[in-house]
Amino acid sequence: MIDYDQIEPELNLYERGRMLRTTINTPGWETVLETIHSYVEDIDRQMRAIPVGDPSVVPSHAALFALDKFETYFKQDISNAIEVSENPSEDLQHYLIESKDRFDVRKAMDTAS
Repeated sequence: MIDYDQIEPELNLYERGRMLRTTINTPGWETVLETIHSYVEDIDRQMRAIPVGDPSVVPSHAALFALDKFETYFKQDISNAIEVSENPSEDLQHYLIESKDRFDVRKAMDTAS
């Protein structure tokens, strides 16, 4: 029997990926990505318009850096979750099978009662 604590992070990623698969396969998904990217571009344009030496350069640069990282991590995390949901490790596959078997037994016992 596989220890839940060991498999929990991958299980959470697997479940998130299963939920996200339906989202990324919609026409609106590209719009979501384009919208996020437009925020990055907007901050970049604003920053380039700030004159050298202006005190708002540092906060604007920080905002651009953070938003750029957000966009990158957002895409990576969703891709990783979907990858795990489509190709779970052997341990996760065994855990899911064991869980289903336990559920089926409980369901059968409840039906018999």
